[in-house]
Amino acid sequence: IILAYIVAFTPFALRNLSGSLRAIDPALEEAAWLSGASWLRGLKDILLPLLRPDILKSWILVFLMGLREIPLSLMLHTQGTETVGVVLFSFRETIGVEAISALAVIVILITLAGHLIAGKLGGELEVGR
Repeated sequence: IILAYIVAFTPFALRNLSGSLRAIDPALEEAAWLSGASWLRGLKDILLPLLRPDILKSWILVFLMGLREIPLSLMLHTQGTETVGVVLFSFRETIGVEAISALAVIVILITLAGHLIAGKLGGELEVGR
């Protein structure tokens, strides 16, 4: 299931990061190279620190998308590898609507917390626009 999620959601993270990468001035990398830094050292000391908040936001986005993904999980789950969506989906036949609603509220709170963390990392804390 993890491999399927990586294949399904990595393009979203990379697309999210591509805008941030384009926003970084190439002169920063050139200055590092002129100072004698290798490409790897420039990546480690310049690009990664600048991209760290955006990398975290991208993976929070992927986590939140994976949290609500049901069709992929239903196709690939086995005993002991159920995701939250599959558990909620399977509980509809065994437990009452009240318990499913309580679990759904917990999932909503986790999603809201992820959204707030991602917004805080980006400096764009706006909820319920």
